[in-house]
Amino acid sequence: MGNTSSVPGSASGGSGHKFTPSDGFFLSESAAQGNVEVLGLFLAKNPALVWAVSSTDHSTPWHSAAERGHVDALQLLVNSLGQSPLMLACKQGHTQAVQLLLAHGSNLFLRDKAGATALHYAALHPAGGCVPLL
Repeated sequence: MGNTSSVPGSASGGSGHKFTPSDGFFLSESAAQGNVEVLGLFLAKNPALVWAVSSTDHSTPWHSAAERGHVDALQLLVNSLGQSPLMLACKQGHTQAVQLLLAHGSNLFLRDKAGATALHYAALHPAGGCVPLL
């Protein structure tokens, strides 16, 4: 409770990343306006803010930047995370998510900070069945 929001997926009662609602608001507004400079400052402060969820419409900075076509802001979000949504889906073996992301134009050739692509993630987790999809 109180004035903090946790990152989705953090264990309840655990030491999940925390941020104030105003951090999430300003990050989403920066993404919506394509203000890469301010977006970068917030992400440097707390990289977990890439997952901040708006309390009004439940959108994330990803939604805000994508809705308005701010490619530079989206690239900054991807770079701060180090992994694209496609990589994360492949890593977890979520074949339906991979199919959806590919159908909507996810870039197969993006590389994370270590130089790996979605195919690398899929190959490292072969039980998930994502390799044939790529």
